[in-house]
Amino acid sequence: MSRPLSDHEKRKQISVRGLAGVENVTELKKNFNRHLHFTLVKDRNVATPRDYYFALAHTVRDHLVGRWIRTQQHYYEKDPKRIYYLSLEFYMGRTLQNTMVNLALENACDEATYQLGLDMEELEEIEEDAGLGNGGLGRLAACFLDSMATLGLAAYGYGIRYEFGIFNQKICGGWQMEEADDWLRYGNPWEKARPEFTLPVHFYGRVEHTSQGAKWVDTQVVLAMPYDTPVPGYRNNIVNTMRLWSAKAPNDFNLKDFNVGGYIQAVLDRNLAENISRVLYPNDNFFEGKELRLKQEYFVVAATLQDIIRRFKSSKFGCRDPVRTSFDAFPDKVAIQLNDTHPSLAIPELMRILVDLERLDWDKAWDVTVKTCAYTNHTVLPEALERWPVHLMETLLPRHLQIIYEINQRFLNRVAAAFPGDVDRLRRMSLVEEGAVKRINMAHLCIAGSHAVNGVARIHSEILKKTIFKDFYELEPHKFQNKPNGITPRRWLVLCNPGLAEVIAERIGEDYISDLDQLRKLLSYVDDEAFIRDVAKVKQAWDVTVKTCAYTNHTVLPEALERWPVHLMETLLPRHLQIIYEINQRFLNRVAAAFPGDVDRLRRMSLVEEGAVKRINMAHLCIAGSHAVNGVARIHSEILKKTIFKDFYELEPHKFQNKTNGITPRRWLVLCNPGLAEVIAERIGEDYISDLDQLRKLLSYVDDEAFIRDVAKVKQENKLKFSAYLEREYKVHINPNSLFDIQVKRIHEYKRQLLNCLHVITLYNRIKKEPNKFVVPRTVMIGGKAAPGYHMAKMIIKLITAIGDVVNHDPVVGDRLRVIFLENYRVSLAEKVIPAADLSEQISTAGTEASGTGNMKFMLNGALTIGTMDGANVEMAEEAGEENFFIFGMRVEDVEKLDQRGYNAQEYYDRIPELRQIIEQLSSGFFSPKQPDLFKDIVNMLMHHDRFKVFADYEDYIKCQEKVSALYKNPREWTRMVIRNIATSGKFSSDRTIAQYAREIWGVEPSRQRLPAPDEI
Repeated sequence: MSRPLSDHEKRKQISVRGLAGVENVTELKKNFNRHLHFTLVKDRNVATPRDYYFALAHTVRDHLVGRWIRTQQHYYEKDPKRIYYLSLEFYMGRTLQNTMVNLALENACDEATYQLGLDMEELEEIEEDAGLGNGGLGRLAACFLDSMATLGLAAYGYGIRYEFGIFNQKICGGWQMEEADDWLRYGNPWEKARPEFTLPVHFYGRVEHTSQGAKWVDTQVVLAMPYDTPVPGYRNNIVNTMRLWSAKAPNDFNLKDFNVGGYIQAVLDRNLAENISRVLYPNDNFFEGKELRLKQEYFVVAATLQDIIRRFKSSKFGCRDPVRTSFDAFPDKVAIQLNDTHPSLAIPELMRILVDLERLDWDKAWDVTVKTCAYTNHTVLPEALERWPVHLMETLLPRHLQIIYEINQRFLNRVAAAFPGDVDRLRRMSLVEEGAVKRINMAHLCIAGSHAVNGVARIHSEILKKTIFKDFYELEPHKFQNKPNGITPRRWLVLCNPGLAEVIAERIGEDYISDLDQLRKLLSYVDDEAFIRDVAKVKQAWDVTVKTCAYTNHTVLPEALERWPVHLMETLLPRHLQIIYEINQRFLNRVAAAFPGDVDRLRRMSLVEEGAVKRINMAHLCIAGSHAVNGVARIHSEILKKTIFKDFYELEPHKFQNKTNGITPRRWLVLCNPGLAEVIAERIGEDYISDLDQLRKLLSYVDDEAFIRDVAKVKQENKLKFSAYLEREYKVHINPNSLFDIQVKRIHEYKRQLLNCLHVITLYNRIKKEPNKFVVPRTVMIGGKAAPGYHMAKMIIKLITAIGDVVNHDPVVGDRLRVIFLENYRVSLAEKVIPAADLSEQISTAGTEASGTGNMKFMLNGALTIGTMDGANVEMAEEAGEENFFIFGMRVEDVEKLDQRGYNAQEYYDRIPELRQIIEQLSSGFFSPKQPDLFKDIVNMLMHHDRFKVFADYEDYIKCQEKVSALYKNPREWTRMVIRNIATSGKFSSDRTIAQYAREIWGVEPSRQRLPAPDEI
């Protein structure tokens, strides 16, 4: 028996939006019953809540299947250019609610389950997060799939079907503990196994050179079996495909062992082969040099390229024409986008297929490869670029190493010709890095082998061009672009923050959902008292599970660059190692031709890094083998060009681009914030969901009192709901009227959770010093996971929990300050916390964050940003106006000057009394009385080894936080600023990002065409 509705809940049903037809509800109930009985073989007497979830999921999936089949038929009939998005991560989160939103089924399903005595929200909570990603990189890929379907692109996502996703985080005694994420243990109703498309993937072996060319022989074979998941566009009847590969051992795997009595060992060996798709590696440098990780990277690339070429060669649907045999049209029909350097082996693998199997000559094969591949860079930290040891690649992929060497030689010849005598440039731009361990630079490979290179925010793209990839930009400036990231407003406003969406819709209508630029119309409501109240109230009404991570994992850390040992690749992928060597040799020839005599540049740009352990630099491989290389924010892309990939940029500047990241508004508004989505739709209509630029229409509501009230109301409701969630799930009571100060992202030194901690301790010390002085109540919530092997990140989590133990139990402080660590931060938790946030913390050191997408999600959902001018923050501030941002700290040029002068933490410690007090508290055990020296490593790092200069920004950060508190005391002005931010967030839709990729890298035109529904055909 369902619980009776409260009067408030009943009144919320009085809305013109999404009214369910009686026939739809009746049909849904019939299908639900059918699946419960005939699919799950249960009746109501034995069915569990999970059975009811599965019955609902299958019922909703029924509405996808016809559209899915029809979409694929449409693509075969029209034979458009197809987009292939290769990513080692797809952080999809939950699927049920997102699918209902995109198919306009949510209201009908809600009514159907209500009539059956079930609670749809409770069923939605049962679904497991598909945590096939570490953070922003995977979440961005998920947003992009949504946008590509919404824009009518013939697109496919390719990745790995990990049996175990990103670990579940548990906090025990203040320490992070990791638990396996067995997300498939109950099955996955959304995927369809496709064993008929199983493909072989080869590793190890050796290379034979014959009169017919190179042959990769004596290999070990692993089978790749695909699982397809439908990806629906927003209400356009288009359903694309995400194909994830699962590793299977062939039936004859080690068959000889069976014949000599080694049955058990043969079975165990099968399990080892299938380990390739067993687990997602955490996002740190833990996997560098790990043979299994390199196997994963090649596994997805090898299976995907076979699938792509099979589809390319196939005739049109229903046509008797012979299949394609020429590859002349391949770049006109295929666009391959490399999401960071992880799939960079696609470049030597495509060359291997074209040269060794299809018998194209090298120059023709390289022309096809470069025109087909494009590379997106997600980091400006040099240590974050992949560099694989040569010895590992030589063992695992011997032919690919040969190809990389050839690519490198030809590339360095071009560099030498373009920059005669610049030996150092040749070293910097080489795909093969010399050293104690010789490595292949995969980013350099990507730039060299792509026709387009982009960053994901303007500042990111500028950094790429000016620093990281400066050499490459100088060589081929035409390659470099900026493609600012975006988020999907369907999920990240309409879905996760329906209260705010509704408040906005009441002012500017619902068109903003597909045209987020219409949010600018809200600027006219900044002084509207009613709108201000509505926006403030929205924040506390939301109880939908947060289904995606809030922040992108784009980094410029040098240690994050993949470098695979050559010996591992030689064992696992010997033919590929040969190919990589060949790629490298030819690439370096190009570099040498472009920069004659610049031996050092050849070393820097080589794909193979020399050293004690020879390594393949995967970033260099990506650059060399792609026609496009991009950063993910304007500043990020500039850093790549100026520093990390400077040599490559100087060689081929035309490759480098910027593509500022974006988010999908379907998940990050419509799904997670339906209240706000509805408020917006009431003002500007629902078209904004697929055209987020329409949010600019909200600028006309900035002074609309009713709209101001509506937006404030949705915010308040979301905060109340999240407060109730915290009390229910975490047993934590917070003040829902306090300022919700949120920092949720991966725990890492460069993201500077420590700076946030210093601010919290400063507030605490001030309250203790003047207990009777009024302070704006503040609840600081920090969430995120530390990589299992990252000691300092785990210490930071321990510090946050220790500060909370002291602050939250001090009676002098009371409800004025609370510190909460949000355990096991994930997509579904993000969808709850982001709509409830008042303040978004984006405080990385300038020049270290590539783009960020969490910042965009918070902006779209009505949180104000306190941040540095880093990543996409720069472009967000430009859109909203710096006066509507809380900007603090050093700019990129200030950081560079400080580096030149020398950063000395002691100077700040001596000069700033409040900072000195905090460090003394940490050193004396104030927050760890049972273990006084617990935080000595943090203190030592901050005082002597802080690469990210926390102290340098401390004073300005504290002053900026005081401005935040001052504005929060004026709710109307706060909400007016919120409205301006929402209204100007349209640029950061992943629809815009994908449209730029489509036009400027993939060479296809997005389509708003709506396919007919199955019942309309």
